[in-house]
Amino acid sequence: MDVTGDEHPVSMPYLLYSTLFLFQGWQSVDALFWLWMVVIAAEASAALSLMTRAYQLTKASYATIYEYAYLISVGLFSWLFWGTLPNNLGIFGILLIIFSGVIIVFTQKNGNKEL
Repeated sequence: MDVTGDEHPVSMPYLLYSTLFLFQGWQSVDALFWLWMVVIAAEASAALSLMTRAYQLTKASYATIYEYAYLISVGLFSWLFWGTLPNNLGIFGILLIIFSGVIIVFTQKNGNKEL
């Protein structure tokens, strides 16, 4: 059971069964796999470089808002792709992220530069 009291949909026998591939021999992958690995690596490198540049150009409190915004998109994309909705704790976390971002923006607009 997790924090919210909901039962987890994945059982222990399923988890054990899903690890059987570890005991198989090496299987070669095709060129399409390697192409996707290169694309994913390039996009991840670009995203990290852009976040680093964002921290250089603006205050850390502003850049952090966008860095944590990916957690909100995780909930959205898990719903869109897999039909999985965030539990109560996840929704609470999303609301905290939004509330924190709003507080930071309004505090800095009102002239309080301590954040």
